[in-house]
Amino acid sequence: MCLQRTYGSKRKIARGLRVTRAELKQILKDYAVIRDSVEKGNTFVVIKRYRSKLPVQLPPWVSGVRRGISELLKTECDTVREIIKLSYFKGCKDREVIMRLPVSDSGYYRIKRYIEEKIYELCIVYGYVSEQDILRNGI
Repeated sequence: MCLQRTYGSKRKIARGLRVTRAELKQILKDYAVIRDSVEKGNTFVVIKRYRSKLPVQLPPWVSGVRRGISELLKTECDTVREIIKLSYFKGCKDREVIMRLPVSDSGYYRIKRYIEEKIYELCIVYGYVSEQDILRNGI
């Protein structure tokens, strides 16, 4: 039996362009696998998980994530760029990235959280986050 996974509810996908932090984290976790499909503009991709294939429907806001990552690659320092390339493009595990780059464990996770926050803020700028989602996040 083949399960189909969507990022966000079907109502949100049908309505369009809304993203939450949890959905963004899940897309970033799978971004190394779905990157080629996102760049080609596909809305459907098959991911291999645990020796099985999982078809995934990509929401329309994934293009905003791609734009956000490309903006970060243009503007951030070399260390942040290398973390983006290794984590999100090549799909390296956290331990591998920490071993390759001159950062501590806590420094790496702080930078990774910063990257996720920056991409979320860019999604706000692009109009993919609703006002309710912004107000729901605590200070």
